[in-house]
Amino acid sequence: MKEFRKVHQFNCFSCNSPVQFALTEFLQHKENYLQLGSFLQQKRDYLKNLMQQTKFKALPSYGSYFQLYSYSDIADESEKDFAIRLTKDYGVATIPTSVFYKHGEDNKVLRFCFSKRKAHWKKQQTG
Repeated sequence: MKEFRKVHQFNCFSCNSPVQFALTEFLQHKENYLQLGSFLQQKRDYLKNLMQQTKFKALPSYGSYFQLYSYSDIADESEKDFAIRLTKDYGVATIPTSVFYKHGEDNKVLRFCFSKRKAHWKKQQTG
């Protein structure tokens, strides 16, 4: 713990100047953040429309750039195995929600990030 306290002492009072300068610049342009909600909503709706063509079932998600989907009607694999298969076979990376549970509860739910560039989505659709 002595060594952790040393790190804590210096991390807490250290400033990340490049990030502070970047935030100052970012905040000067209100369009960068005042339109963020609608920007992410469009991305979420885009994923939602694509996923409606599948057997995945959307679970409610609010205030995030992740959307949870149940795959219980698609496969009986564990979340980890199904996520690996989606990545290897289809190039779609997801996060099994079981990793967020202390005991790795498997609810057949994966987390998809919808905050992607349009070019990424088009690549996934074509190949």
